[in-house]
Amino acid sequence: MAVSITLTTNVPTVGADYDTWGTENNANWTAARVDLVALASLANTTETDLNTAEATLATLSANYVHTGDIKFGLYSSAPSGWVKMNGGTIGNASSGATRANADTAALFALLWALNATDSPILTSAGAGSTRGADAATDYAANKRLTVPDARAMFLRGLDDGRGVDTSRRLGSYAADTYASHVHSVSPPVASGEAGQFATTTGAAGGGESITAYDTAASGGTETAPKNIAALAVIKL
Repeated sequence: MAVSITLTTNVPTVGADYDTWGTENNANWTAARVDLVALASLANTTETDLNTAEATLATLSANYVHTGDIKFGLYSSAPSGWVKMNGGTIGNASSGATRANADTAALFALLWALNATDSPILTSAGAGSTRGADAATDYAANKRLTVPDARAMFLRGLDDGRGVDTSRRLGSYAADTYASHVHSVSPPVASGEAGQFATTTGAAGGGESITAYDTAASGGTETAPKNIAALAVIKL
């Protein structure tokens, strides 16, 4: 909103009588008063607009961003209101946690509800502890909770009764795996011919059948699709 206010005054004529000077000065004071009233009105209007905008942003934040939301970004540090999912800890200002601040209370309560294996709780000194009566009690006792470590991890939707990835807890970790399958392998020499591989029941060249054969190892250190690395953060 652009508003322009101009203070308009008239300079009394040099040598004019007192009545003329008085008239000009009165007019100037009146004009100044009008401009000051306009400025005060503008200030009130601007404050109202800012308050409305702040309330609108708060509503949008409440509707579209929630404590515990996870996102990935191409930044090296967590944005304001978020923390890295790097296995660090959260707690109140006296907890000694990686993020020790009052803004962690909501996320603390959310993580507290997870299984103790998936989000271990610690004392303010960093020693292992157990969950107390409730999240609020442990938070007030200066305990720390561990944020899940999503570094180099992929996220997977919770099975939630579908029956594909059964027996998984919310927030739990699973090591890499692959579905059971069979590789067809042809022996280097036909069965019964000299030079075939030895078996558990006979020597090479004796006509025995090959009972087992291992392929050479190949591949990397993990099973993973093509991907792009980004920083995982969670909303406080």
